[in-house]
Amino acid sequence: MSESRTLKSRRNIAAGLMQYAVNLLLVWAGRIIFVMVLSKEYLGINGLFTNVISILSVADLGIPTAMTYALYKPLAEGDTKKIASMVTFFRKIFLVIGCAVFAAGLLLIPVLPLIVKLDREIPHLTAYYVLILLNTVVTYFFYYRTTLFTADQKSYVLQNYIIIFRLIAVAAQSVVLFLFKNYFIYLATSTLVAVISNIVQNMAAFKYYPYLKEPSEPLPSDERKSIRDNVRDLFIYRICGVVQSNTDSILISLFAGTVVVGYYSNYQMMIFAVTSVITVIFTNVKASLGNLIASKDTTAEKRLEVFGTIENMNFWLTSFCSISFLCLFQSFIDISFGAEYEVPLSTVVLIVLNFYTSNSLQSIWAFRETIGMFREIRFIIAVTAVINLVLSIIMGFFWGMPGVLIATIIARMIYSWWREPMILFNKYFGCSARRYYLQYVVKVVVFALVALVSYLLCELIRLPNIYVSFALKVLFCAVVPNAVFFLILRRDKGVRDLLKRLVSFGKK
Repeated sequence: MSESRTLKSRRNIAAGLMQYAVNLLLVWAGRIIFVMVLSKEYLGINGLFTNVISILSVADLGIPTAMTYALYKPLAEGDTKKIASMVTFFRKIFLVIGCAVFAAGLLLIPVLPLIVKLDREIPHLTAYYVLILLNTVVTYFFYYRTTLFTADQKSYVLQNYIIIFRLIAVAAQSVVLFLFKNYFIYLATSTLVAVISNIVQNMAAFKYYPYLKEPSEPLPSDERKSIRDNVRDLFIYRICGVVQSNTDSILISLFAGTVVVGYYSNYQMMIFAVTSVITVIFTNVKASLGNLIASKDTTAEKRLEVFGTIENMNFWLTSFCSISFLCLFQSFIDISFGAEYEVPLSTVVLIVLNFYTSNSLQSIWAFRETIGMFREIRFIIAVTAVINLVLSIIMGFFWGMPGVLIATIIARMIYSWWREPMILFNKYFGCSARRYYLQYVVKVVVFALVALVSYLLCELIRLPNIYVSFALKVLFCAVVPNAVFFLILRRDKGVRDLLKRLVSFGKK
């Protein structure tokens, strides 16, 4: 008997949370060792070059999303021949993309001296950059098979491999740093482990989907055209995501210095770790939604009900994480790296608001990507990207890092946050989005009030031992904000359903 969508989602989310909890601890430990052994300049270079390479990844044109969307139907129907044909088709695309990203990355080498702003010269910058580039490129040569696990709601299968190889990577990099104190060897070790990890994950794909080894038929021309159309529409979506998320570090380096990027990257490390957890949850939500939407028995009322549950889950989760960041960030940085690595409180508030506005629309995005609503949002994405880039340059020039962060927040709020829900409700749910907007505004106000009160109460916890103070703040954030959100949302049917699922998480 096949497993239910709910059970698969539970397994995927549980495995994903486990992976990212372990990954967070490993990344944190690795970053502490990095800061202990290497200078602030290397921390800034690492953060800057990583973001430059992330911008180059726009060349993948949103292929992973398009591939996952294309696989929903054949997986639901058990059409192994169609699945194998699609995987073969995407394999060719990913190979081309990997080569294109590498070539584009090499072409950017002459630009590096223009964006690296340091008080002292660091040798071998080009070599460091090329190694970070290779670390990204190698994934394109393997990703087309492992995406199948996500579309099939079996991403939990890969989590053990990911945890093991992450542990190996951090251990190996730490040993290398202590023995050689060499950034080049540190990066080379990371690349080697990444290659081995991808090979092992692809072997797992052959084990679970043995039909991938068999010769496959070419996809019909109409299906290839449909995929290309989705890819074209997703290209603009990818550009917007890159402009909003990955240009900040480059502009901060230009206007405030590369060392400041290093400080920012420590906060971003925690943001990325938590965002990865949220991504795990919503990736599996999208896979479950894809299966649900493909069912002919799903009514419009059922879709709205599911959306309401996901929206409340997203509000609670995003608000809790944002409040925890606000209350714990400075103490965490102080304990981990030292007070000299802290940024001003006003900048912390902006980092938290950036996180909140970025993740508060996850429920909208989950439905948008699951139903393939790529064409309709092209103009929205383009407008948001242009606004963000222009404002970031202007405000970054005058106010440095805070200006860049404020510009990113404003760009989202000016257009994207209200236009995307309008299209989703009108086109898919067949009703007005007015109620959604009202609820969104109320939720923002509630979040702001709970965040302010939580921060003020946390600031009262000042003990001589900073570790005890931090532990008490963590306990406060775990209990008080969640209790408030529970009291506010407890009467909502979607929240009650969600809590029941959490209580029976391990049951079928």
